[in-house]
Amino acid sequence: MKDEFPGYFKPPEKKIEEIWQNALFTFDANVLLNLYRYSDQTQSVVLKVLKLVNDRSWFSNQSIFEYLENRLQVISEQEKSYNIISEELKKIESKFDHPRQHPFLSQILLNRLKNAHEEVSKELEKNKKKHIERLSNDEIQVKLIKLTKDKVGPEFDAKEIKSICEEGKIRYSKKIPPGYKDFNKDDSKDQRMYGDYIIWSQIIQHARNEKKDIILVTDDQKEDWWHIFKGKTIGARPELVKEFESKTNQSILFYRPDKFLELVGLYLESKIGEEVIDEVRQLTSQKRADILLKSYNDYRYLDTNEILYLKSDNNSTDFFMRDGNIVSAFKTLKSFERWLPENFVRVHNNYILNADFLSRINYGKKYLGLKSSSGTQLELPFSDDYKENVERVKNIKKGN
Repeated sequence: MKDEFPGYFKPPEKKIEEIWQNALFTFDANVLLNLYRYSDQTQSVVLKVLKLVNDRSWFSNQSIFEYLENRLQVISEQEKSYNIISEELKKIESKFDHPRQHPFLSQILLNRLKNAHEEVSKELEKNKKKHIERLSNDEIQVKLIKLTKDKVGPEFDAKEIKSICEEGKIRYSKKIPPGYKDFNKDDSKDQRMYGDYIIWSQIIQHARNEKKDIILVTDDQKEDWWHIFKGKTIGARPELVKEFESKTNQSILFYRPDKFLELVGLYLESKIGEEVIDEVRQLTSQKRADILLKSYNDYRYLDTNEILYLKSDNNSTDFFMRDGNIVSAFKTLKSFERWLPENFVRVHNNYILNADFLSRINYGKKYLGLKSSSGTQLELPFSDDYKENVERVKNIKKGN
């Protein structure tokens, strides 16, 4: 059974160790682009790991092309993030501008708070400027140029690309992975749609030519790469493992960036700090439109598209799902706030709602109506302190 269906079974530990000691490492464009999204500390650690495995690294031509195509856009997105944080900080600071409005805070404490705000603002502005400079003077790209020197595979010629696009169109129509989630019938002649399949074909070709096992690290979250059951990722798509082995007579292991960093410590004896792995994991879950709930060694991902609202309960948070289920996490509401998509808005000290499900705003009785999947109307209170956020909810709905 295992020989006929290798993708459904985890290789023996001895085989995994053997692959880690001898395989080629390859990274997709998302992994490289994430370097612009990480904190300086995490970015530095990830670059050190890329250097650690550099002797056995190889990059598909398509992955590097996609990195170069998307680099400026990612830098621009991060600039927007700095602007949003700065604006939020200004709003908080303005609330403490008038001492008489805060009779329970001494002037000394208010001055300390103001100084702290100024320090944070200066730090944000400094980092924002540094980030914007990457548009023309990119130190991350300089390091990647060095790491990828003589390690990028050849580009497919026009004939090969045409053949792959034709194959891809057939595969995508039958939902054969990878890449079919990018399929658009109205735009089926666009080569970019077949990027995932081009990457996959280049990896297979290189493994076959070099007679090497492959460790693929990808931050692509879609089901056309991963076997996902009831929101839980089981592993790589079994069809991909079988296709790779049948076409190359080699083995392949798939990892997301956080899991890869964990295993670097185990198999390559280079321990990575938990705070770094947590940041990488949080970014991955954020990009998946998921929220990560962590309890000891148990990791649970909630699809944010299925969350109606969050409710604070002292030092824990309850997630109220569209299907009626309630999931509890032992963290404060605030700790989740920064990782939620922009359609999640705090409207009360104890509530954050998903604006996509808003059906009513009652200013007189100060409540917001949400509609569940069963059609039931739910009512959440909003407070005067969050009136500006209620206006944001209205704008989000207008945008939709």
